[in-house]
Amino acid sequence: MPKREKTPSPGPDEPKFLSIFYPWPPHVTLEDLAESKNCARWLSCFIGKENLYAMFYKPSSPNTIIVEINHELTNEKMRGILGQHDWETVFPKYRPGEEGITRSRVFYSTFRTRREVEKTGWKIRVVTDDWFKGFNPSKGAMITYPYPPTTFCEPPGLAEEVNALQLFRYLPGDIFPEARLRPTVTETVSAPPTAPPPRVVPGSGGRAGAGSGNVNAAGSKGKKKGADPTVRPTVPVARSTEAGAKAKATHSQPVRITANVYDEDSEGDDGFGNYALHHQDEEDEEEEGPKVGKPNKEDNELNEGFQNAHIDNNAGGHAPQFDPFIRARQEEAAASADELCPTHKKKCKPGICQWAADKKRQEKQRQSRTGGRSGQNTRRW
Repeated sequence: MPKREKTPSPGPDEPKFLSIFYPWPPHVTLEDLAESKNCARWLSCFIGKENLYAMFYKPSSPNTIIVEINHELTNEKMRGILGQHDWETVFPKYRPGEEGITRSRVFYSTFRTRREVEKTGWKIRVVTDDWFKGFNPSKGAMITYPYPPTTFCEPPGLAEEVNALQLFRYLPGDIFPEARLRPTVTETVSAPPTAPPPRVVPGSGGRAGAGSGNVNAAGSKGKKKGADPTVRPTVPVARSTEAGAKAKATHSQPVRITANVYDEDSEGDDGFGNYALHHQDEEDEEEEGPKVGKPNKEDNELNEGFQNAHIDNNAGGHAPQFDPFIRARQEEAAASADELCPTHKKKCKPGICQWAADKKRQEKQRQSRTGGRSGQNTRRW
């Protein structure tokens, strides 16, 4: 959307605008038609009803109104309009002790066009001719005739009216000579902000008022500005490959226990009870194949202990359930002929005997073909 062009400056034929502080009647409200008529009649006494066009009011500024007048009024005529209007001389029947207001002050307004006034929230009250029917200021019944001259005054301060400094202009010097005696108002230039003193960290070698880029204690120059010791570095600390390898090397690895279940020199089955010491997974043993290694000293002592054990088959009482020899013999007695190893003449483990490993692999292949089904209708090949 294109930006709207700036409103041009008012031309010579544009009307003038006045800002009146405390107009008459006291505490006038232009929302009321009767009070608007009384205020317009008072203004017509020193402006002229033919030169009065409109009045503006705003609820947030109850003691101030904006008046639109004819732009052709000369400075001589404006001398009787601008300035301070003393109510004791203007209104013969006015009692200042009852109302507390003693004067009205009229200035040129900071607004230059009607659009500027309405854009800031001021509401308009257009002056009509029927407001002046039956009103004759020359009789002097309510307002002194001729109208008393005005006096020089200053715009209201900020303590008197919040919006005063934004609505009123100073009285011009070509109309009021007293305005030329006003001291020149100079703008206050604020001093530039001072830099805070540098922070000195104990033990950093710095001193107050000396930067890190200045000459140091040794007299050298040209060094780069040091980093602030109070700021934490944001770059992550890189870990070297050698340090990572050393950390991995210190981790403890689990010790795998291997033991020979069968002794090649043993013809009996006294050493079969050693199967309880085997802790390796059957799946891992199937992939690795049978492990035949040289038994160490601990394995030999363990095998000799089982071989020297004597079992009395005629002993009375029941054997304990945890006896591995009784359990092994029961399993061998229940095993069929096709489950016995032809080499060792007993049921072997797949991780120890090559024949048992081949047999288990063939069984898995058969189950994968048949889906685990068995019976007379199962196709075998």
